Amino acid sequence: MLKSDDVIENLVQLVCGETASAQDRHVYRESLRNLVRLAKAEQKQEIRMDRHQINAVRESDVLH
Repeated sequence: MLKSDDVIENLVQLVCGETASAQDRHVYRESLRNLVRLAKAEQKQEIRMDRHQINAVRESDVLH
């Protein structure tokens, strides 16, 4: 399985090719990395919310 950095580099090469400037490739690469970071943060938040809901259900079962 490829790591996200490997996939990002492949996308940079595919989309930008050799004709894009180093700055354009850098901006595109960093944009993709930021998307990965955002997705990870959203996933962590969803896990926290799910855990909170599970704990709330468990507490309500104990109280009844």
